[in-house]
Parts: sequence; C-alpha cells; structure tokens
Amino acid sequence: YLPQYTLDVATPCSGLQTLLTAVTLAVALALLSDLRPVARVALVCLAVPVALLSNSFRIALFGVIGECFGASAAHSLHDGSG
Repeated sequence: YLPQYTLDVATPCSGLQTLLTAVTLAVALALLSDLRPVARVALVCLAVPVALLSNSFRIALFGVIGECFGASAAHSLHDGSG
C-alpha cells in the first residue's frame, strides 16, 4: 500500500513466467554456444537472479508510476508491457 496507490501483484504477474522463460533461453544459449562448461553453468545460474531482479524492477516501476501519475497511468503501462 502506497499513500496514493495500492499495488496488487496477481499470480500471473508474479514473475514465474519470466523466470521460466529466462532459464529456458539460458539453457538453449548454453547448449548452442561454444562457451567453456563453467561459463555455460554460470549463464544458466545467472538467469534466475536476473529474472527476479528484472521483475522486481518492473513491479516497482508500476508502483512509482501509480504513485506519481495515478492508477490509470499504472494500468496503462501494465497493459502495454504485457
């Protein structure tokens, strides 16, 4: 709850889809690349924190936009980013 805006994170927006997509892409890139095995493992392992951080940033951005510009602006940004 923010002073001017209530931010509700629903299950579809929780980031699970982003996490699954990032890990899948990282595994595909690791398998198709000419990287050393250590770099391949690092690529896949880094997909998890990058996905979590990017989704956290996305949710925080919606909160800032909702607080500064109102609920309709936050909802427009959310609908446009989906």
